[in-house]
Amino acid sequence: MRIGTFAIGVMVFLSGCDRLYGVQSRVSLGGPVDISCINAAIHSVPDAARITYKTDWLDSVEILPKHRSVHTITHVWLYGEAQSSVLQIDQTPDGWDFVNSHSRIGEAIPQTEIDHFIPTMKKVNRAIQMRCGLQVADLPAEHIS
Repeated sequence: MRIGTFAIGVMVFLSGCDRLYGVQSRVSLGGPVDISCINAAIHSVPDAARITYKTDWLDSVEILPKHRSVHTITHVWLYGEAQSSVLQIDQTPDGWDFVNSHSRIGEAIPQTEIDHFIPTMKKVNRAIQMRCGLQVADLPAEHIS
């Protein structure tokens, strides 16, 4: 089970089954990912504006398909004027998951706000690919709903 999917599931459960709305680009990477390079890349994008970095870890037990301990490290950059956009990279035993998103729980995001976010998301992804070599520049923007 990937932490990103798990985290979204928990958020939906805790929000009284409200849906998650927004847009994202995502991919699973083989890794490793140089977090300091990602940090430098996102800071090189003027449109990302205010940026806050946070990290967390989770130790859990996976039962299926095989019983094992799972250690996940989550790296999160909140960015944009309201810091409502999120770049999240999860390091799991199975690889690295990359998600760049702008979303809300239980409230649809106006299309104008999504249209404003997508170019910034693409600039961030392009900067990460150019500086860090991760193949994320051409990821499509997928609607979340």
